[in-house]
Amino acid sequence: MESIVNHKGYWCKVQQQGWKVRTWSSAATGQTETIVYPRKIYVPMVDIDDPSCLVQEVDQSGTVLDEERKAKAREVARSRERSRAKTKCRHRIKSHDLSQMLTGTYKENMIDFDRVHKDFKAWARLMSKYIKNFRAVWAFEEQERGAWHWHAAIDKLPPYIRVGGHPVRSYAFVRQMWLRVVGEFEGKPNGTVNVDGHNKTKVGTPAKWTKKQSLAQIAAYVSKYLTKDHGEGMSGRNMWGSSQHLDGDKPTTIVISSNEPLYRVIDLCLANGVPEGHRIVNHRLGRFGDFWLLYTEPC
Repeated sequence: MESIVNHKGYWCKVQQQGWKVRTWSSAATGQTETIVYPRKIYVPMVDIDDPSCLVQEVDQSGTVLDEERKAKAREVARSRERSRAKTKCRHRIKSHDLSQMLTGTYKENMIDFDRVHKDFKAWARLMSKYIKNFRAVWAFEEQERGAWHWHAAIDKLPPYIRVGGHPVRSYAFVRQMWLRVVGEFEGKPNGTVNVDGHNKTKVGTPAKWTKKQSLAQIAAYVSKYLTKDHGEGMSGRNMWGSSQHLDGDKPTTIVISSNEPLYRVIDLCLANGVPEGHRIVNHRLGRFGDFWLLYTEPC
């Protein structure tokens, strides 16, 4: 269905003309992403050389319609901001091979977001003190009961970390540093840090270590929490962050001007967008068939 909008002062029809194919890849890790989405054009409904055809705006300041328009504009801006942040987070993790997944929790029902943010920063400073060039991309998640915890993707931990001249197992070390920050609750340790590959499953006997996630899976998992709590009014509250100097590679975009069926564009991407030696991590069609994405990584 065509829509009519005010574009650059003239009433225009919004039509699809072809597709845009945006590709991104990391030279360092080999991770790739491809997304196909419609190319929109604006077709004037009037003679744009005729000044009398300019749209005459009516001052609606203070009206209900004006408030609705502003609310819609704010939501569109927030949606774009979330999307950009999510992509930036995902690309930083993939570009710098931050392949270790950590999850920090509290024993108490921690509902104070500012406290969680402060505790995480204190923990990160301790990590930087004992681990040279410590780097991380992190995000905060609120559970249904209102309690907060955090997720972080970091460089793969060494087997041991030297503390006071003595070697300490790395996955025990990160927990000790977290407990140094959060202390005790009701006479017991006030939380823990789970490290992927070092968490025992509750199913089966004997217990087994959980399977390590791939780099692409970690990136998708952490980045999705950037927007999860947006509807609860947490926008703009530093819901995620990263160490300095973690900028990634830039994407490139090509335009397919002809209105080829989407399945043909997908066939072309599958034929040329999966490098040799890669596996497909994710590929899916948008809910309304309006876009398609493909993520791959080295096997």
